[in-house]
Amino acid sequence: MSQMSKTLEGRRKLVKIFRLDNSLIRPTVTSNDIANFFLVITNYIGFIIMHSGINVKNHRDVLTVDVMCDKLINSPTLESVRMLIGMVMGSQGKPSQATIDISYDNFLEFMRDEQWDAQNARPRAWLYQNCYEFGHFRTSEKTDGLFAGTLPLSFFLTRCTDLFGDHFSLGDMEKRIAETNEYFGGNEHFQATDVVLSNGSDDPWTLLGVKNDTKATGNYVVHIEGASHVADFYPSSNSDPNTLRIARQMTVKMIEDVL
Repeated sequence: MSQMSKTLEGRRKLVKIFRLDNSLIRPTVTSNDIANFFLVITNYIGFIIMHSGINVKNHRDVLTVDVMCDKLINSPTLESVRMLIGMVMGSQGKPSQATIDISYDNFLEFMRDEQWDAQNARPRAWLYQNCYEFGHFRTSEKTDGLFAGTLPLSFFLTRCTDLFGDHFSLGDMEKRIAETNEYFGGNEHFQATDVVLSNGSDDPWTLLGVKNDTKATGNYVVHIEGASHVADFYPSSNSDPNTLRIARQMTVKMIEDVL
């Protein structure tokens, strides 16, 4: 896909396969449009990975990592990737064959609405936190893999400055991120008290989570083998693995102890 995005002919094929808007085939195509295309596509794939197996809708048995891998191994084509995206769109109440908007300008226009009850309120607040104090940017700068070299750090920094101003420079952001880690202790010196810190082994976020007991009072670290993102937050099911059942029981016991 990276090579295809570099030529007009290749981008035409991407637009056709993924059913995109015309952002990639306009007379002027920016690097931000191309990067935003890859970000949108990885968002859909990441959605499957992060919610694989949770007890909500068809995430339990259909939108799972195993199903996704089987489809891509048996049919390693971009059409298979688009089919998976369609499955996600369907789970979100959208037509699975709907056109995908990947315009960077449209993204900026949507995110610039500052009304507290606007449709963008939650994603705008989350992006602001990432730009201001977290620095959580899903880059893809390695040289191998399906999305190799498609999402550089510079793209995410540009999003921050385009939306929130020039004071969101790399130096300013690094300073504020360091302050955040110093205040909360990061994942190695976490300082808050009476917190249940659960991590599913299949959750991409677990790499940033607290893995070991902390020195702060009343913290409980729970590792859930075979579970995805916040799987322990969702309703239980008879098909839940024992590790997830035990984790829920431990969490309830810990909360009771604190209360």
